[in-house]
Formats: sequence, C-alpha cells, structure tokens
Amino acid sequence: MRQVEGYRNYDDSVFEANGPLFDDDKKLEEVWKKEHGLQEFLDEKNFKSYDELKIKLYRVLGLGGDQEMAQSTPAPVSVGQAPKSFASAASTVDEDDDETGLDYFKELAEDDDLIS
Repeated sequence: MRQVEGYRNYDDSVFEANGPLFDDDKKLEEVWKKEHGLQEFLDEKNFKSYDELKIKLYRVLGLGGDQEMAQSTPAPVSVGQAPKSFASAASTVDEDDDETGLDYFKELAEDDDLIS
C-alpha cells in the first residue's frame, strides 16, 4: 500500500508466492481449531423459497401474484398490465416483510422526475 494524494492506493500491490502458513504442524492445527464454522450460514432456514421470492417480486413490481402463479411459469406481461389471477398473492406473503422498503420502491415508481 502507498499513499497517493492523501489516499491509500493498492495499484502496485502484489501477492506473495503460495505456500503453507507455517511449517510447524502444531501451529497449523492451532489456527485450524480457531476457525469458525460457516455451515450455519448455508442452512436452508435462512433462505426463502423460490416461490416466496417470486411472489414478493411480483408484489414489489405491482404485478400481484398468487400461489398457483408462483408454481407455474407466468405468461409475459406488458408493463403496467397485471394479470387478473394475481389478486390474492399479496395477502399470502408474510406480514413481517419490511413495508417501508416496498413503500420506497412505490414512491420511486410514481416519481415523475425520474422519468425523462
């Protein structure tokens, strides 16, 4: 790292040659035992299903959505034209969703200043 015009700059950074962290197996084992398991981050309970995400996307985009539609591939929809069968899906999505985030996107969609 070097300072360029008062800012950190890594343009001239290089990697060292590949090799073991330590030559001593005991030191390597100490480091290995200090590692944290990452499997908890890959647990299925931390992820929503594809169908739930699809319904949420349709709701955010103002297309609506329902359980039947989430399980099948939707027909192409013109912008601003919501399919009639989507009416009930918004009510089936968990109520713990961040509504302020959805309101933010609704405001963006309605803001005429953004469209030029």
